[in-house]
Amino acid sequence: NADDLSERFYSGKTRALHGTHVSTGDRLWSSFPHMRPLATITHDTLDWYGMDAFGGGVHDVIGTRCDPYTHALLSGGQYHHCCHSNLTRALAGHLGQTAQEAEAHVHDVLNVFMCTGFTRDTGQYFMKASPVRPGDYIEFFAEQDLLGALSTCPGGDCSA
Repeated sequence: NADDLSERFYSGKTRALHGTHVSTGDRLWSSFPHMRPLATITHDTLDWYGMDAFGGGVHDVIGTRCDPYTHALLSGGQYHHCCHSNLTRALAGHLGQTAQEAEAHVHDVLNVFMCTGFTRDTGQYFMKASPVRPGDYIEFFAEQDLLGALSTCPGGDCSA
């Protein structure tokens, strides 16, 4: 909520109400104690995709993004060219804050256009090549005044 940064997108509640992937007619819900729609998806040119034979779909609300903390945990290295860092820098610039001050406001994400799912045998999260085509889009109706930030995946084709 642009007027109250404590009211945030709640991917877990959105997932509970609409499933792991969202499309036309689904709403993006806010955190407690507000628990109200922040936005409604009014048009999605990829709604034809649905769920594929592998259990993959587009526009996931599984609630993850690449971040420097997980990268350090898994590899021991530092990496700040990821969606979490991009979102933090964008918000810090908008708010006139340092990245450290703004980071606490970066929270759940909607992975627009990413094709993701869980493997049927192990339940492991996977990413595959997106079916997005030039001209595809997803359109939202804002139910509240919203502040949003976008990051194009710096990793490129995450299916590799």
